[in-house]
Amino acid sequence: MKFDADWQLFLESLWTYQYVKHDTPLNEQLSKAVHDMSTGITDIAIKVYMFAQERAIDTGEERVTEEVIRSIPSTRLQLSEPVLSARRAGKSGALPHVKDIHLTRLEAFNHPSKGGDDISSPGQPPNDVSSAARAPQIEGSILNIIAYAKEHNSPQTGVACH
Repeated sequence: MKFDADWQLFLESLWTYQYVKHDTPLNEQLSKAVHDMSTGITDIAIKVYMFAQERAIDTGEERVTEEVIRSIPSTRLQLSEPVLSARRAGKSGALPHVKDIHLTRLEAFNHPSKGGDDISSPGQPPNDVSSAARAPQIEGSILNIIAYAKEHNSPQTGVACH
């Protein structure tokens, strides 16, 4: 996902799930840090945010900071870090050997307008649906991801939900 209005909407929705004692308002600096560390991969962004909160709680700071966010990939996402580093360096073409990484352009899909998801024809731009109109759909997706992570809470998934 690009660092744009859609990213901001996604992160604003995610940011409502804050469990630290000292509420940290989302700002552009924190949004950029999560985007940089996740390279715009929403699954990784969710993990970065979750692990940042976990670290903030474990250290007693109880606050999500840029420093904490930027420390997460190298300490909690070690298996993903080579892929993230390659993407940060603009070397995504070096990733075909990684079988569980599929770079899908979300822009290729039309957003639902009144009913199901339609897939755009190749080369056709997606329907223009405002970010505000997609907010409930994005929030529902985030809740589904969190529910799935809680259901599959195991060391193999790298997801720890409390």
